[in-house]
Amino acid sequence: MKIAIIGAGFSGIAIAWHLLNSSLSSAKIVIMDSKKIGYGTSGIATGLLHPYAGAHAKLNWRGVEGVEATKKLLEVASDTLKLPVIAQNKGILRLALNDDQVLDFQRCAKSFHDVEWLDPGHCQQIVPGCALAPGLWIKNGLMVYSSLYLKGLWKACEQLGAKFEQKTIHSLKETAEFDITIVATG
Repeated sequence: MKIAIIGAGFSGIAIAWHLLNSSLSSAKIVIMDSKKIGYGTSGIATGLLHPYAGAHAKLNWRGVEGVEATKKLLEVASDTLKLPVIAQNKGILRLALNDDQVLDFQRCAKSFHDVEWLDPGHCQQIVPGCALAPGLWIKNGLMVYSSLYLKGLWKACEQLGAKFEQKTIHSLKETAEFDITIVATG
């Protein structure tokens, strides 16, 4: 079986890793992107990993499971490169910069045990020099070196036989030679 994955960012490379470690491990997997591996939006992402994304800090659907699965991929990338891909794992502070965020972040802190509402003074202690504002402390949040993570996970995929083609796909007809085409573009 031949599988094309269009998009060489977080999703495309994670899909390739999953397929290479599934019952489809013998498939020929080709990732295609108009740029190099991780050179699109994923490569410039801030690398903040936690399940409370968005302006309202609501727990994403299956967010906890997604973070746990991503931690396993981070470990694969680190092991492959023999370098840490996590910049720091001391938590993430999200400052509440308007009245709606204050209410939303307080609601989040009341609902979940892995986050804490902090007054401006506590925020300053955690991140000296930050704006004088209250915030949501996400205790298990991670900061990831995005480009290093993508490099490591791609290298792991490549070691299992995945190939990369730098090309722009204008139509899915261009992937007609493949049995399956997966679109994983940002």
